[in-house]
Amino acid sequence: MKDYQQRVGSPLLNIADVEWLGTLTESDTRSLIVQRSQNEGVPLTESGYNRILDWAGYHPYLTQQLINEIFDDYQMGKSRSTESFMLHQQRKHDRDFSAWWDEDQRSYGFSQLEETVYRTLVQQREGTAETLAEQAQFSFGQVADALEVLTGTGVIRQLDDERYTMGSKLFEEWVVRERR
Repeated sequence: MKDYQQRVGSPLLNIADVEWLGTLTESDTRSLIVQRSQNEGVPLTESGYNRILDWAGYHPYLTQQLINEIFDDYQMGKSRSTESFMLHQQRKHDRDFSAWWDEDQRSYGFSQLEETVYRTLVQQREGTAETLAEQAQFSFGQVADALEVLTGTGVIRQLDDERYTMGSKLFEEWVVRERR
């Protein structure tokens, strides 16, 4: 929408401000899953809740998409292994993830700096701006800015004032698979 809005001649040009929908909290994500489960009559086990939390990483869009797919499978009596299900999800979101990963493709794509910081966090699993700056060989300020973008998009999570960890395992697995 943002790309369309910004095109010259677009009827949407300058009619609205773009707002980022941040990540959900763990409790908000759990509430969403519980509410959807109750509304649609689909029972989920604690491991089912945890799987959605782990794979979506509190990302609102990915959380909804995973819930939709799980519930659709349940309604159709379809049973898939976790690996098969997640590979399907990665393929399904390939276009979204490719757009996120390539700043040249979309205005909202990650820059080379953000990609490098993300890859560094994938290797470390958890880190601070200082440790990631040292590993990625960028300044503290550059890494702090990249972490803000990565956290804002929901692909990583901020644990406290200083520490960051991986967010969406679905996106992480896509990056690892696609960028070997």
